Amino acid sequence: MAMTVRFTEEQDAQLTQLAEYWGVSKQQALVRAVEDMIVSIDYENKKREGLAFVMSEYADVIKRLGE
Repeated sequence: MAMTVRFTEEQDAQLTQLAEYWGVSKQQALVRAVEDMIVSIDYENKKREGLAFVMSEYADVIKRLGE
């Protein structure tokens, strides 16, 4: 799917820098950045779910450790 993305000059410079760092085109850098962010969001969500599980499953132990 084709898409037009408008950047400020600063954002374009940052994308150029990122593309050069990764050794890819700006289009590839943009796709990779989006994919990396999705992975990061998924990881953060799994951490939150894990923490919520531990806090509920071991609430009594955690409370006793705090005493």
